[in-house]
Amino acid sequence: MLQKYSYSAIASNLKKPTMKKLNLLFALLIGLTMLSCSSEDELGISNAKNLISITKDSYIRGNTNIYASSKFNFKNNKLIDIEHLDGSYDLIDYEGNVISKISEFDANGNLEWTTTYTYDGSKRLTQKKVVPSPTNPITDVSRQKDFLYDGGIIQSVLSWSDYDGSYKSTISINEEGYITEDKAFFSDGILFSSFIFNYTNENLSKVIHKDHEGITKFEVTYNYLDKIASDAYCYNKYLFGDEWKNNSSLNKQFGLGHFDSFEISKNFIKDLSWSYSSSVLDYLRTETFEYEFDAEDYLIKQTRNVTESNGETSKVITSFEYQ
Repeated sequence: MLQKYSYSAIASNLKKPTMKKLNLLFALLIGLTMLSCSSEDELGISNAKNLISITKDSYIRGNTNIYASSKFNFKNNKLIDIEHLDGSYDLIDYEGNVISKISEFDANGNLEWTTTYTYDGSKRLTQKKVVPSPTNPITDVSRQKDFLYDGGIIQSVLSWSDYDGSYKSTISINEEGYITEDKAFFSDGILFSSFIFNYTNENLSKVIHKDHEGITKFEVTYNYLDKIASDAYCYNKYLFGDEWKNNSSLNKQFGLGHFDSFEISKNFIKDLSWSYSSSVLDYLRTETFEYEFDAEDYLIKQTRNVTESNGETSKVITSFEYQ
């Protein structure tokens, strides 16, 4: 028998930007989090079942047409490849228990991009680099992010091969190991934005984004179920070793698909509200989440329902397969 959890968020009225394919996302202003999920042992679940795939299907325009789909294939608790709807695919390599390389191919099997990861002796991410292949039409653009750890501070530098300059970030971590602030600067040291992170009971409860003048540009608020999240839901722990919470947050800057900050919270997400306000635009997006579990309490389906300011709706259905 299937168990089903259904929750409704607050009604919304307002407007929005868009969403992209699980591939190279060159985003500078992305929030970071450091939270924890419990293991299945903590849930009292047997480890008899192994995760073998996660499939994400995205729907728009009345929720009848799939416009994006990706299947994440696992073996021995490691992500080994990703298959996309258009026939393109990604191959994943590891060094020990941490991801070391992603090779992205088009539908014809031509290598397009290579992402490499470097770690320190504690397996903390120190560099992420994305370079085009010689056959990629974009041959002169590479991206690199470097991280330097100093107690409760992480200094990072993001650079481009086709841009004479870089962006720097100062990331603050509290005594519990949670990222509390991420300040981004131009190469000349001038602040251009900051993110502030609030937590409640080991769950990310709010993200506040401010501009260079300290004016709030948008806020995201999160609510959670009482149910502790499972390993399959927090699959980034399969990719980034013991430091997966921090590493997966830093990895979000670009590459390896779509990642939400709440995915490494302690509990399953219930709903979220994303609000933006300016002199030219008011926008609100609300999202609610439904879950299905099998008779042994393994997560088998998550439905993410999105409502935009203009009344448009979309959804993402994520299916989990075990053996």
